[in-house]
Amino acid sequence: MSAILDRRLWLSVRSVLDAPLIGRATLSVGLAAIASAMAAIAPMFLAHLIDAISRKEAAGQALASGVFYVGMLSMTRLIGHVQTYQYMASDQALQRRVSEVTFDRLVRLPLSYHLDTKAGSVLEIHQNALQGARTFLSLACATLLPIAVQMLVILCVVSALFDGVIWLVVSATMIAYACLFETGLAAVIIFLFSLSCLVILALERVQSGALSAGGFLLLTTYMLQIVGPMEMTGYAVRDLGQGAAYMSEWKELLAKPTEYHSAPSVRRKDPARGPPSILFEDVSFSYLSGSKTLSNVSFEVPSGETVAIVGATGAGKTSILRLLQRHVSADSGRVTLDGASISDVDVRDLRQRIAVVAQHVVLFNDTLRYNLALAKPDANDVELAAALAIARLDGFVAKQSDGLNTVVGTQGLKLSGGERQRLAIARAVLRGGDILLLDEATSSLDAKTEHEIIADIAAMAKGRTTLIVTHRLALAAKAATIVVLQDGRVVETGIHSELVVGSGPYAALWSTQMHQVQPSRATVPAGD
Repeated sequence: MSAILDRRLWLSVRSVLDAPLIGRATLSVGLAAIASAMAAIAPMFLAHLIDAISRKEAAGQALASGVFYVGMLSMTRLIGHVQTYQYMASDQALQRRVSEVTFDRLVRLPLSYHLDTKAGSVLEIHQNALQGARTFLSLACATLLPIAVQMLVILCVVSALFDGVIWLVVSATMIAYACLFETGLAAVIIFLFSLSCLVILALERVQSGALSAGGFLLLTTYMLQIVGPMEMTGYAVRDLGQGAAYMSEWKELLAKPTEYHSAPSVRRKDPARGPPSILFEDVSFSYLSGSKTLSNVSFEVPSGETVAIVGATGAGKTSILRLLQRHVSADSGRVTLDGASISDVDVRDLRQRIAVVAQHVVLFNDTLRYNLALAKPDANDVELAAALAIARLDGFVAKQSDGLNTVVGTQGLKLSGGERQRLAIARAVLRGGDILLLDEATSSLDAKTEHEIIADIAAMAKGRTTLIVTHRLALAAKAATIVVLQDGRVVETGIHSELVVGSGPYAALWSTQMHQVQPSRATVPAGD
């Protein structure tokens, strides 16, 4: 019961309610209530029919009662069918709203939540939330409210047509059966006892002339008619608890704080003045206490320039990109855009300025057009063609019989590694923004394909402030500045031609990679 009364549960339920859903659900409940009321009133006409026949009244009165009785039953069934249609529409609208609310919350949660959450658990939470929400809708539209209306009408009719003793017996039967339904045999005994008492009382009144045969039939019909709804009420109480349990994890998900807090947004400089400069100033960061991932890291990416961050696996390269995108926050130091701390920039405004080409390209089992449009849903064919040309994917698309409507397969498995990477580049072009981040964008490619992709990246980086994170030095070699990380610290800074002739980690890593690509030598020249 405490789960049902939880305030956060009902706040979560309220979050999915919008005007179309409320309208459909209200119409469904209203139709169900009308059908229930008519089902409770219909036996009255049957009682009048029996009385008219037994008293040998005019055939017209009996016929009218019969017509009204059949008409009420027919209207009840007709309204029930319409209500079922409206309920199905409400159910579909509810599922859509739960999915929308869940997705909206997931994309606003910080990276730490997604890193700590087990694979598949979010889908399970969502499916349970759907089940719980549909349970609540079913109870509202098809069980509790319609039953309440039907029982209220029956009690009103009994109160108006019969004496107080009979009304008390009917009322007590309803309450006792609903409360003791789950006790099984005891509930059946109580109902049979109540029915017997009512029959005895009714027969006494029939014999005394206080109750007609039709009234007797009406009472027994009502007693039998309340059994089903009372059983459903017992089930409904149980289902209400199950629905609350289904939604328990979902309500916790919706209660988690998002990273879109109300921080004041720094005024962005005039775009005509060029892309922003990026500064890491004495930045330290750790995922776990006592284990620093970055220690006093400082470097600058001038406006419109390209800087490469290189180093071995685990050096802290990816953490720099996460800091810049505000997926995580620095323990100390500052990260700035044009001199303003990114902590003072609204995270949505910040990320709208950033285009990312990642190592692992996320593709859906849909068309090329669909996967490209994820970066810009309103992109037209001219924009798509321009992006494909910059990524040098236009030739590949032209060879496909379905063009942009070619399906890429699950995770893009119908495409080669180079084609997937070019698709990511085309996405970044469509995305726009004046900051470009490359996260191990060529690490899974062979040397020849990597060399081709590097040219595409160079074209895409024009007019953008670009930060490259890689352990493949062929991509880093063309950067205006190279920052070498080792164990979370900056150990070297310079240009490729200077670092490669030195005796530091960069030269050693370059030498190792050159031996790996021989004899093909498909790489960037050393002297740039």
